[in-house]
Amino acid sequence: MRLFAIAAAALAAAAVWAAPVRALPIAATGTTDVTVADPVLTFLTGAGIAPSPLAPASASGATFSFPIAGGDTDTLSITHSGGLRLEAGAAFLEAANFTIDGAGGTVSADVASSAFAPASQVEIFGLAAVDLSGPITADLVINDTLNTALGATFAGGADLGLTDTVFGSASTSPAPVPLPAAMPLMLAGLGVFGALRLHRRMAAA
Repeated sequence: MRLFAIAAAALAAAAVWAAPVRALPIAATGTTDVTVADPVLTFLTGAGIAPSPLAPASASGATFSFPIAGGDTDTLSITHSGGLRLEAGAAFLEAANFTIDGAGGTVSADVASSAFAPASQVEIFGLAAVDLSGPITADLVINDTLNTALGATFAGGADLGLTDTVFGSASTSPAPVPLPAAMPLMLAGLGVFGALRLHRRMAAA
């Protein structure tokens, strides 16, 4: 009877412990790689604007890699460190610490520019052609806010006409991994086995 009581208590603890597990934190592993689309590269080159990574981001050709810093599965968000700098002479525009909002279909970043005051977590991209079947992939679509910021920084406030243009394609590598949801259940299960061993020792003594 005592054994059943111990096991029942352990299983009850497992149920209580596991109940709140809804928003799971995402492990800070892997990167989101963004390959800038050819039309955007052509536009930047023609305007004399040079893109470069902000550490700890890195770049290989037209592909920029941003380390995944965390996030959670409840809001379908993925946060990143590092960023991207666009520069033409003394003019620059930086976007850093990207946050992908999977639920809202947007990407936000901390934005700084030679033309206006810095701002935190401004929506600059929309998400299109999202594929969740493996490593998450999506197109990053320039929104009106980013188009305005680019115009203010590099064109004296002119409308560059880039709204709704696909900036590039993004892919997580590997797919973001939630921290183990089954950990509380596993620990509770170990408690049950421990209780069984203790009961057998007491019975044998």
